[in-house]
Amino acid sequence: MITSPKLSIVLPTYNVEKYIARCIRSILNLSFSDYEVIFVNDGSTDKTSKVFESQRPDSRFRMITTKNQGSGPARNCGLRAAAGEYVYFMDPDDELIGDPFIRSLSLMDQKKLDLLFFGYIQKDMNDGSETSCTMPEEMFSADSEEFRTRLLKSVCNNMSANSVWNKIIRKSYLTENGLLFPKMRAGQDAVFSWELYRNMKRSAAIKDIGYRYSLNRPGSVRSSYRADRFFNDMKAVNAVKQDISAWGLNELYKNLYVRFGVYVVREEIRNQMQGNCINSKVILKSGLYKSLENVSLNNLSWKNRIKLLLVKLSAHGFYKPITLLLK
Repeated sequence: MITSPKLSIVLPTYNVEKYIARCIRSILNLSFSDYEVIFVNDGSTDKTSKVFESQRPDSRFRMITTKNQGSGPARNCGLRAAAGEYVYFMDPDDELIGDPFIRSLSLMDQKKLDLLFFGYIQKDMNDGSETSCTMPEEMFSADSEEFRTRLLKSVCNNMSANSVWNKIIRKSYLTENGLLFPKMRAGQDAVFSWELYRNMKRSAAIKDIGYRYSLNRPGSVRSSYRADRFFNDMKAVNAVKQDISAWGLNELYKNLYVRFGVYVVREEIRNQMQGNCINSKVILKSGLYKSLENVSLNNLSWKNRIKLLLVKLSAHGFYKPITLLLK
């Protein structure tokens, strides 16, 4: 009798020949072993496929090859092929640390959770510095109100709510809610995540750290100019705004909205500098800028008040110093 694995680990894979061996090793270092690993080769033009075959340890690991469409469609392809009860979306240029699945999946089984967040370390590839992002305490939610007003709010304050590599999801929840990643080259993780949150009830956020995320990696999607990046990132901000407005929680999540909006403006500043195509009007005329400009300062942190001021300066072309100050 063929039994399905407990967990499906899905990795969208594009031109990561330098990192894929490290990624596989980090999975093999787990004590937990009831998994399948699905690499979706998104039309790589380097030796990603050959390196995978040379490093492939056993039948739990497989690679599906598709034409290049971006990480969202690649993840959807992996999700459709996944046989696990739970699904975890990992990036192949990152690595698992510790043993994040044994306790997490046990909690998900015991409490019948559809979603679980765990902590991570963010490593800046520019200077090698590392920052731990985790919860100050463990939290559980049993209904949508508790999830929205307490658990998710705490996640937003302490780590990324927009990323997918710090969460484990029950696959049937995705299927029942028709959730897939949008076909976007940037911002697709945030759009997917906030669609995931719309009907969420039973969830947990734990203190355990289980992932090391590589920030500012050369060759990553964020490291080169894309003409449509600002447009896609604004879709992500709008997805956040749509949910918190529908929940009637604009004030509760105001600092999150400002922080995310400022991040998107900063990313467009960096994007334009990378492409040597400085055009502040793109920011100034955007709905995002106008929305940020109209945000009341009431109940905003001082840090976000300063960031809003810097965003307004950036619209007038003060780019280089703003890029540094908006971190």
